[in-house]
Formats: sequence, C-alpha cells, structure tokens
Amino acid sequence: MRKNGAGPRQTNLVVVERVCLPIRRDSQTEKGPDVSPVCEVGAVVKKRSGVAKVSIACTPGTGMPPSWGRGGALQKRSAAFSLVELMLSIAIVTILGAIVFVAAKQAYASSSLAVSANNIRQLAAGGMAYLGDNNYTFWPWKRVAADRSVTWWYGFETYASSRSPEGQRDFDPTKGPLANYVPKGFRPDPSFALGGNAFKPKYRNGYIGIGYNTLLGGGFMGTGALMRQTALSDPSQVVVFFTSAQVNTFQRPASARNPMIEEFYGINEREVTAHFRHRGMAMVSFASGNAGFLPMDESTRDMGSPKANIGRFAPRGSKKFLE
Repeated sequence: MRKNGAGPRQTNLVVVERVCLPIRRDSQTEKGPDVSPVCEVGAVVKKRSGVAKVSIACTPGTGMPPSWGRGGALQKRSAAFSLVELMLSIAIVTILGAIVFVAAKQAYASSSLAVSANNIRQLAAGGMAYLGDNNYTFWPWKRVAADRSVTWWYGFETYASSRSPEGQRDFDPTKGPLANYVPKGFRPDPSFALGGNAFKPKYRNGYIGIGYNTLLGGGFMGTGALMRQTALSDPSQVVVFFTSAQVNTFQRPASARNPMIEEFYGINEREVTAHFRHRGMAMVSFASGNAGFLPMDESTRDMGSPKANIGRFAPRGSKKFLE
C-alpha cells in the first residue's frame, strides 16, 4: 500500500565491475610487443527505469586507474630508504655502540677490581692464619730442594719444568706453603692478561698476577732469614701481597721494540714489579691483615712500556712499605 499518495520506492543497485582486457598494438601502424593487460572499471547502475554504465579509464600498462597507479608508486617509494634515513640509522647505531662499549668497559673494570680484591683478601686471610700456626714467622719466598725442584710461595715446580721454555712450565699450587690456608676459589685477575698489552705467560696452567714481599720471606735467593710479624715496627705499613707484573724486553719473543708484560712474583728494594692496574693504583695487603691501595711513585715508572702502569711504591733503593 502507498501512504500519502507516494509512488513505489525505487531501489538502485550498484554493481562495480573490474574487467582486465589485453590491449594489443595494431601491427600495421605500431611496432613493439603487446602491453600488459589493463582494466576497465565500470559502475553499472540498474534502475527500474533503465541501466546506465559509467567507465573509468585505466593508466596504460598498469592495470589500475590513475589514482591507483599514483598510490602504488608512493608505496614503492616508501618501501625504500632514503640517503638521509640511512645516515640517520648509522648514526643511531654508532651512538648505541659507543654507549654499550663504555658500559662494557666499566663493567670489565669493576669485575677486574672485584677479582683482585677477592684474591688479595683471601691471601691476606690465609697469610694471617699461617702466621698464627707458625710462631708469627713469614713463609719463604722459595726453597730449593736437593733435586733442584723449587717450592715457591705460590706452589711447587719440578726442576724439569723450570728448564722448560717460558709458557710451557707447570706448577702445583696444592704443594705451596699457603696451600692449606688459601681457599680453592682463588682465581686470576682477567685484566692482567687482557689489559691491552702483549702478555707473555710463564706457566701453561694459569697465571696469578700477585707478588710477595721477598724481604719478609728470605729474599729472592731464598737463603735469608725469615722475618717475624712481631718484629715489624708497624705491620699496618708493611706490604705482604700486591698486584704484580714486570715489563720484559730481554727474553724472546719480547724485545726493546716489542715489550711484553709478564708475571713476576716478588719485590724488594730494587725490583720494579708492582702493577698499578686499577686506575693507577696497586691493590695490596699489609702485615696487619688489612687490604687497601697504594699509588705509584712516578719516578719508578717502567718506561719500557709506560702505559702498562708498572713501577714501585717508593724510589728504588728504598724499603718503604717493605719492612
């Protein structure tokens, strides 16, 4: 039924057709291969009164209307990097890399300091326990047996090993004088072998990176008298253990033109063997059992490799901090 005299409502139906048709060139008038198929998009409007059809021309060779072709080109351009974008990306990656490098270096330094601190404290505690069990007499720096084997303060070495090339020697840390007093958790400081200097190892089963005050332990020859803690005028100012190394310019593959850093296990009033590897400071333990840091006496810096930070606590010839 109709209301208010209105005629029947007409319904329009819109059908969108996309028809792709190949367009071929006229062989008599044009040369060249057939172009890609293009399409004709049509809107067919069906009415009760009739049918109307509207066509939209396509962009030649694209199969898309002009607006579609422009959009596709924009998408292609946006999928690629411009030179500015590439340079910006490289700059960001470089900045992030620098930040990570600085953070890693700081973490490495903190780790190195923690390892050295742990080693020095373990040696200090073990040394105090040894003194308590041995009438407060210090352990020898070395002792040579009849078979020419050596018991160093840090372990036992056979005569055959001592005659082996540098880097091929062996020592047994379980047979040193402090073996029963130092925990087995003792491990070397990584910054000693990885500190940016050419490293020349002595032993193939590891490195220590710590030295002992030979004036307390009978001297480098191991023939002197052992000192007693109670005979020291101020044990809190006498170094027992310290971070140690030496610059080797005299033993192949090291040379004056190729200085190398190697382990050294003791110090006296002459040797330049303290390693100030913790931001210009050497970590030490004192005869009182305390641990701390000492700076380098700049007049003693080993100029064979000045950046290695190897020197002494006091001028050569001085026994300051040693007895």
